[in-house]
Amino acid sequence: MTGSQTNWGVLLELTGPGPKHEQLARALRKAIRGLDDGVAVPPSRQLAADLGCSRWVVTQAYAQLVAEGYLDGRTGSATRVRRVGDAVAARPPAR
Repeated sequence: MTGSQTNWGVLLELTGPGPKHEQLARALRKAIRGLDDGVAVPPSRQLAADLGCSRWVVTQAYAQLVAEGYLDGRTGSATRVRRVGDAVAARPPAR
């Protein structure tokens, strides 16, 4: 599966408890486990439009996944899947 050629809005199922940005973070964690290191996820505006939600929802979900080590986000560059060793970072955040 490639990042830029996939309609992520169709693949991601936002369900379960919690606010929409938490639902999206859960769905993205699941989806990116099957992607290679360095694959770009969609720009926040594009994913928000695909999902019919606000850009804030997407940026909050991306920020959480960057903090958890699933994604690598850099200003002025695409947000990309980040692999640690042989697997995507799999530690849930400490609460």
